[in-house]
Amino acid sequence: LLGATPRPRMEEALEIFRCPVCLEYADDAVSTSCCHQVFCAACLDSLPFPRRCPICRSQGERVDYTRSVAIQRMLDQLIVECPNCCTSGGSGSSTSPPITIKRGEMKKHLASCPKEASTCPSISCPWKGPREDMPRHIMEAHSSILAARASRLFEGVEASSSREREERDCRLEALETSAGRRSRLGSTGMRYCGGPLPAPACGCCDGRCGPAAGCACFACMTLEISLRKLPRGWLINNEGASSRPGQTGHFYCGKRVGVPGSDGYCGPTNGPQCAPCAVLERQARTWYASLM
Repeated sequence: LLGATPRPRMEEALEIFRCPVCLEYADDAVSTSCCHQVFCAACLDSLPFPRRCPICRSQGERVDYTRSVAIQRMLDQLIVECPNCCTSGGSGSSTSPPITIKRGEMKKHLASCPKEASTCPSISCPWKGPREDMPRHIMEAHSSILAARASRLFEGVEASSSREREERDCRLEALETSAGRRSRLGSTGMRYCGGPLPAPACGCCDGRCGPAAGCACFACMTLEISLRKLPRGWLINNEGASSRPGQTGHFYCGKRVGVPGSDGYCGPTNGPQCAPCAVLERQARTWYASLM
């Protein structure tokens, strides 16, 4: 069309998001209030006093800027190559293409990149090299230190794994409640002991704690809260969902349960609540009052 302006290519359009200080795409992108140029926040903060905008030379105690979340999100989606030239074929592969990754995920990648430049953990050792070579260096140059400390290498890891196994097994086994009854997992994921429920009657159960589903007695509720490590004020409704008071004071579990008059979710901070949370709210004032 006559008079039509040609569309710039994507690479050309993205050039406006290069920081004029470091000449790279802006990291933690900000826009100045004086001329609306895009910079890295760190680059602007590092300008010497008196701080003047590098573009329009506006002067003040500091260059005022606002963070641009939209620009940063767009730049984070750019596909870039690993600067360490690591390849998808792994170590030693010269024919495989270089690894490409979203720019916003690069820091996470570099934290475990086998080609990332590393230094020896020993402050007296001058060794430098790629991360993948460090184990071999430590074995060769510091074998005596490694052997002396070998017995303590897995103490923390094994202790952590042991605790995780104990917690997982604890979730499956029958446990004794503070009332002296054995409590087991029901179909809702909640623990039930089969004992009597307190008064007043909830009107939705047969008056027994579980044993497969339904409301839980005080002892089983206390046990389940402890196992789930829920903060004070949280309870579990009769469908096994963790629930807590929202902004309105009503209990909400946040689950999508087709609540009429809402977006289909129970809360999670205001609005209509599901039927199990409505029952739990009444119980919180009576059965579980001391847990709130």
